[in-house]
Amino acid sequence: MSDTALLASHSHDRGQTLYDRVLFLYACAVFATAVLLGGDTAVGAFSDQLIEIISVPLLVLSLSRLMHTRWQAGWGWVLLIPVLALAVPLLQLVPLPPSLWTGLPGRAAVVEVLQAAGLPIGWRPLSLAPFATLYSFLSLLPATALFVATIQLETSRRYALLVGALAVAGISGLLGIVQLLSRDVSDITMDGAGRAGFAIGFFANRNHYAALIYVMIPLAVMWTLREMRGSRGRRRVLGMVFGGGVVASLLVGLSSAYSRAGIALGVVSLLGSAFIAWRTAGPSRLGRWPVIIAGGALLVFAVVLQLGLIQLLIFRSVSDSARASIARLTMEAIEQYSFAGSGFGTFVPVFKAFEQPSDVIVFFINHAHNDYLELTLEGGVLAAIVIAIFLIWFGKRFWTIWLSRFYAASGDQRMLASAASLSVGLLLLHSLLDYPMRTLTLMSCFAVACAFMTTPPPEAEGSHRRRHGSSRGELSGSRERIPRG
Repeated sequence: MSDTALLASHSHDRGQTLYDRVLFLYACAVFATAVLLGGDTAVGAFSDQLIEIISVPLLVLSLSRLMHTRWQAGWGWVLLIPVLALAVPLLQLVPLPPSLWTGLPGRAAVVEVLQAAGLPIGWRPLSLAPFATLYSFLSLLPATALFVATIQLETSRRYALLVGALAVAGISGLLGIVQLLSRDVSDITMDGAGRAGFAIGFFANRNHYAALIYVMIPLAVMWTLREMRGSRGRRRVLGMVFGGGVVASLLVGLSSAYSRAGIALGVVSLLGSAFIAWRTAGPSRLGRWPVIIAGGALLVFAVVLQLGLIQLLIFRSVSDSARASIARLTMEAIEQYSFAGSGFGTFVPVFKAFEQPSDVIVFFINHAHNDYLELTLEGGVLAAIVIAIFLIWFGKRFWTIWLSRFYAASGDQRMLASAASLSVGLLLLHSLLDYPMRTLTLMSCFAVACAFMTTPPPEAEGSHRRRHGSSRGELSGSRERIPRG
C-alpha cells in the first residue's frame, strides 16, 4: 500500500472514530433526557415532544451507521421488531375507500353518525382518531432510536451509556423521599388516589416511579460491581462512590414507593440482582467479599420490603376492584373491533362506549391497566402478532443468557445482559397489571435494556480487549525493565 493510501486510510479511521464518539455522546444525552423528562402520561405533552424531536437525528445517524456495521447473528430478527411496531400505526393512517373501511368491525356506529349529520362517508383511515394514532407513532421514535444506537455499541460503551441515566434515576429516588416527607402523613390514604404526599419522582404516577427504580436496580448494581472489579485507583473509588450512591438512592426510593406492584417487583429485582452478582462473581482485586456483602445487603433489604408489602396488600382500594371490570369491558371491545382494531390512542373514547352506569367509578379510566389487552384493542391482530414475535425473541434470548451452555460472552457482557433481561422481564410482568411503558422514560429504558440483551459487534469488543491488553502488556514490560539492584 502506498503512503498516500495509508494516510487516507488512517484519516478515514480517525473520522469514523470521531463520528462514533459524537454519536455515542448524543445517544447518552438523549437517554438521560428521556429518563429525566419522559415521565408524563398525557398525550402530546411538551416534554414528550422535545424528546421525540431530539431523537430523530439520533435515529437517522444510527441507521446510517448501521448500514456500515458488520451485523451480528440475530440482529436481523430483533431489528425487524421495531420496524413492525412502527409500521402498524402508519398502516392505520392510510386512507381507505368507503367500500372497505365501512365494512371493518366496529365502524357501523361511525357510519350512522356521519349519515345522521349529513356528512359524506368519503375515504377514511382505519384509525378512529388519526391524530391520536399519529401521536402514538411519534412516541415510538425515542425508544427506536435508542435501540438502534445501543445495539451497535460494544460492552464498555454500553456500560458508559448508563451513567447519565443512572444519575437521573438516583436523583429521582431522592426526590421521591423529599416529596413524601414534605407533606403531612394524612395526605397518604389507602384509597389509591395519586394526591400530593406520594413519592413520584419525575413521574405523574407513583407506580411508574417504582417501575423506574426496579428497572434501574439491576443495571446500577452490575455497573458498580464492574467498577469494583475492573477499575484501578481513583477511577475505582469514584466508580464505587457514584454507583453505591445510586444504588442506595434507588433502595431508599423503593422503600418510599406506595405501589404494591412496584414493591413486589422491586423485591424480585433485588433478589435477581443478588443472584446475578453471585453467579458472575469472578476473580477481583478486592476478592469475593464485596460481592457477598453487597448481595447480603440486597437480600436483607428485600426481606424488609416484603414486610412493608404485606401491610400494603392487606388494604384494597376502589381501583383494585375496578381492574377486573376494566379488563372485562376491554375484552368486550376487542370482540367488537376484532382483527382491525380501533386505532392507537383511541382507548378512552372506545372504552366509554362500552361503559355502563353500573361500571362507572370515581376514577377517570385512561388505560386498560393491562397493556396487552389495550394494544390488542387498538392495534388488532397486527399488534398481537408483533407482541407475539417479541415475546418469542425475548424468551429465546432469556434462555440463551441464563441457561444455555453455548452462550459465549465475556463476564462483563454476561453480567449486563443478565441484568437487562431481568429489567425487561419485570416490565413485561408489570404490563399485565398497569401501563408502565406508556411513558417515554420507561419505554426508553425498555428499549435500551433489550439492546443490552443482544451480542455487541465482535470487532468492537475485540478491539476493546486488545486496547486493554496492550496497555497491561506495556505496563508489565516497563516494570520488567526496572532494575532491582
